[in-house]
Amino acid sequence: MKTSDYYTASEDLARRACLIGKRYKTADGRYILSTKDLMNIRFSAEEYVNGIDVVQVTEQEAQALIQANGYKLD
Repeated sequence: MKTSDYYTASEDLARRACLIGKRYKTADGRYILSTKDLMNIRFSAEEYVNGIDVVQVTEQEAQALIQANGYKLD
């Protein structure tokens, strides 16, 4: 079974990946990112220990979140 490669991430992570205005934003101010997007972010040691602010979602959930916010990029 293939795992989801969609995530909602904080604005900070989207900014660090230089993806503001390039990825869809949800109504609550988070961004829809892919596994590949997350791989391009350099994480601090603290983030490796404590985790990062991302939530894995299915493709259908990601589409619903994008649609609910009117397909806005920023």
